[in-house]
Amino acid sequence: MKQMMKLAGIIAVAAIIGFGLSACDEDKSDDEVTVGNWKWGTYTDKNDGGTSTVAMKVSDAKDKITFSGNVAKISGKDYGYVGAIAVPNAATLTAIKAADSIKFKILGDGKKYKIEVRLSSITDHDHYQRIFNTENGKEVTIDIPYNSFKQEGWGKKVEFNKQNITEICFQARAENHITNTGSYEFTVWDIKAGEGGNENGSDCDASCLAIGATGPGGGKIIYHNHAGFTVTGADSFTAYYLEAADYEERVSWSSNNYFVVTGATGEAIGTGKANTAAIIAAYPDDTVSNNAAKAAAAYTGGGKDDWFLPSRYELFEMFNARTHLNISSETYWSSSQDPSSPTYARAHYFGDSNSQGLATHKSNTEKVRAVRAF
Repeated sequence: MKQMMKLAGIIAVAAIIGFGLSACDEDKSDDEVTVGNWKWGTYTDKNDGGTSTVAMKVSDAKDKITFSGNVAKISGKDYGYVGAIAVPNAATLTAIKAADSIKFKILGDGKKYKIEVRLSSITDHDHYQRIFNTENGKEVTIDIPYNSFKQEGWGKKVEFNKQNITEICFQARAENHITNTGSYEFTVWDIKAGEGGNENGSDCDASCLAIGATGPGGGKIIYHNHAGFTVTGADSFTAYYLEAADYEERVSWSSNNYFVVTGATGEAIGTGKANTAAIIAAYPDDTVSNNAAKAAAAYTGGGKDDWFLPSRYELFEMFNARTHLNISSETYWSSSQDPSSPTYARAHYFGDSNSQGLATHKSNTEKVRAVRAF
């Protein structure tokens, strides 16, 4: 069977990784294939109790490699994963170490994926990583600066030193903010030393605003989607950026901790504005001093009046871009009410990537930082 799979050019493999751990360091596949200047292997979550699958196929011209399969959450857990490991030859590695970014071409399915850069100096698997966007059926060139890769934060903090780069990994994950469950497919090629990067995770031209750039409201860009995303609500529209305010305050989520707010359980990017409107309508007697949504909506930075309290995964993008913000390692409110209990809402402790989506009692006094979409 193994030889037949090799002849077919499809390789399915399994590996063990724990929650939050980079699979780059765990049980690489027995079968490997060289495409251009890179040697590839794969892994899945099978030995961790998962059912996710990955197949690897080399193009006839042997210049591109396609990964496809299904990714599902592991029973009893809120994630699942598959991935591909790429090890460069000596000349390519030398060039990558001399550059300030890594560049590649990808034909995707419109989903988000994760790229990790492995450093020999990291031994606990908390590798530098970055989530990027793909566009359905469109080839794009992505050039990601090394200074936008971040450790997830649960392991030992290690300074990024590009001279310690050894390999990279691409991941598809069954999580609400990346890839999601079901089928996936992407083709990657022409991985090489970059030209400085654009941080946007797409083939942006010079008109694009990079992550960390100043937005029209005077805040910092924390998220960009080249294809656009829908901002839900009464005035639904397509936006391309999220901008975070440079101001924050500390308030409770609401005054009534047991009231169910209809329409405030959206968690996806694009739902925070509608959540905020629903919360404000549900608590007409609350003020900016005891209601996080009202505090966010009252902000008028840059002369803009369309700021709102971010949803769970809009807040997660703020966390991903935290090094561009004057932001503290404290807990921040989202506008997403906990769907299972009206006394709790989702929050994120910014000292730990694994604490996003924390069910936090509405009476708690936590940080609020507004965002706007445009």
